[in-house]
Amino acid sequence: SRGVHVWGLHKGVMNLTGRLDVLDARYLDAAVDRIADLLAVEQPDTSKTILRAKALGVLANPAYALALLQHAAQPALHDTLAVALDTAPAPTTANAPDTGSVGYGGGPAEPAPVDGGQRHDPHCLGALCGTITTPLAKLRPKLELAVHIHADALGQLTGTARIDRAGDITTALLAELLPGVDVTVQPVIDLPAIPAEDHYAPSAGLKKALLLSMDHEMFPYSTRRANGLDLDHTHPFTPGRRRQTRSGNLAPLSRRVHRAKTARTWRADQPRPSQLHWSSPLGYRYEVTPTGTRMLA
Repeated sequence: SRGVHVWGLHKGVMNLTGRLDVLDARYLDAAVDRIADLLAVEQPDTSKTILRAKALGVLANPAYALALLQHAAQPALHDTLAVALDTAPAPTTANAPDTGSVGYGGGPAEPAPVDGGQRHDPHCLGALCGTITTPLAKLRPKLELAVHIHADALGQLTGTARIDRAGDITTALLAELLPGVDVTVQPVIDLPAIPAEDHYAPSAGLKKALLLSMDHEMFPYSTRRANGLDLDHTHPFTPGRRRQTRSGNLAPLSRRVHRAKTARTWRADQPRPSQLHWSSPLGYRYEVTPTGTRMLA
């Protein structure tokens, strides 16, 4: 079931929990991130976590959120208008239309509405009176979703699809979620077919493929997102040897885990792409895959 709940007042803060459709949740996450980045300009010393919480509060005031986004999109708008007003020639009676009335400053009055009706809807509330002509679908933040579908399910609505940071859903539900959404289909990345490389740093294509297949740190019970982590060679890179940089010898790891592996405090082996076996200093063994961690006997 879906729903949003605000609860648990404690020392000036409250909890917010909810369950949304997967695309709505991803849109909300992207919008919160976008507003948080704008707030960071004025609050550079505030952590991203707190800024995201504040951003959700901003989204509770749609007019303010819209003004914030517009200001960021046109930061020099007022300066441009000021320059235009300073350089524009003053109106003269020779070229001013004869309207029969005089406006502010002696110039011609602003013309009446074309339709002769009221200039403002009496039911409109201040800043909400602006008219948005852009199609609503185009106002959604842009998302890049990696949808993992088994080759046997292509072209039909059977089987399941795994969406990055959303879990498994049926391909039939995926089809129901997409109508009304602008979709750009990128080329299919066939992970097993990505060729091995000779240089130390993986190419952009190989890096993207690896981060799609391993979306979190490949260390026991880690929940850190893979984006921003180093793609570490499971077996140390040896200059001069070919084909060491490949999907079966790379995994996203933090610097701390890398140092523990290099010092042989923790030992890692990679039987196949997207699967690591770890041995702890106490002798425990773990299997880590994109679906989680499993303790080995």
